[in-house]
Amino acid sequence: MKTFKFIADPGHAWLEVALGDIESTAVTFFEFSPYSFFQGTTVWLEEDVDAGLFLLAYETAHGRNSFRIEHVHVPDFNRNLPRMPGNRYDFERTMKRCAEMEAALRASA
Repeated sequence: MKTFKFIADPGHAWLEVALGDIESTAVTFFEFSPYSFFQGTTVWLEEDVDAGLFLLAYETAHGRNSFRIEHVHVPDFNRNLPRMPGNRYDFERTMKRCAEMEAALRASA
């Protein structure tokens, strides 16, 4: 079972994932919003949309109960990291993809 860290500071939160974990799903690096960050092979997906998109895609690719979340509180998250490109980000498309993945997961239950 994979463990992902959900890192929260007093203002916001991000899901820390390895680039390889993203590559193991149907989501591409360029589909995330510019509110997520990366450095090397680590990506921090913002909590509002990007983290949910990834977790749905991960569960679709690897099955139910394939991960757990570890919550980590920090005093200040480094917002000076490089941001995701976001050049293919489309909120409406993302919400549609999430709904499709949720429906597929319900149908397979």
